Amino acid sequence: MSQQIDFDGISKSGGYHYALRTNGLRYPALPIPAWSVPFLPTDMEFVFGTEDLDLDTVVRAAVADMDLSRAEPFSDEFEANTAAAFMANPPKMVINRSFVRTIDTELSVEGEVSFTALKPESHTTWEMSNFDAVVARLTTASEQEPEIKNYIVFAKLAKDFGTQLPNGHLQWIVDQKSDGSVSVNGNPVKGPDPIVDPSPDGAGVTAPDDGTSTMPDDPTQDDNVIVPDDEEDNSDPAPPAPQ
Repeated sequence: MSQQIDFDGISKSGGYHYALRTNGLRYPALPIPAWSVPFLPTDMEFVFGTEDLDLDTVVRAAVADMDLSRAEPFSDEFEANTAAAFMANPPKMVINRSFVRTIDTELSVEGEVSFTALKPESHTTWEMSNFDAVVARLTTASEQEPEIKNYIVFAKLAKDFGTQLPNGHLQWIVDQKSDGSVSVNGNPVKGPDPIVDPSPDGAGVTAPDDGTSTMPDDPTQDDNVIVPDDEEDNSDPAPPAPQ
């Protein structure tokens, strides 16, 4: 295992980058089902960081405000101004190509995450090789562990949303907006989050599309969330009633 850290230091538009890499992971005997062992990672690489990080302004303001004779060296005004500056111009998180590799497949991701009023907005690209081999292994395992059929349902749904690349890999381009909506390869899979009514009478939560004031306790009943109909993929016929 290896780690790498790069930091620009104090600048107007600095960056911080971190990488964790492994090569040829091997495991002792683990108390897990035998079918799950091939899903353990053999190699991993996580590379991410931040860009447009303005530490120069913060440090200069801190030096000007600091007074060691006070009980609190920094004033409330400095802390408030620093927080406001961060919200107005937050750093951007960048995910360089990272991956997890198993015996059968490799899943990679790259992209970036920004923040608007502390709400994340992201654009990431996911790519997976030998997807069908993973499904086949799950199908075989489900013969001994029936609950695995639930995973197969979502695996098939993921394949339906994916784009087949010339090299045989499946690709998912995921866009998340600051309003909470999510799309995969341009197909909406989740609508905007409900809006909390700020009125003092506590009217509650309203949906941005129709103004209703209810939020379902069961996420599968939310029209903004796509949930697979797994009856065909994961339902065994009911046993006959006893005579």
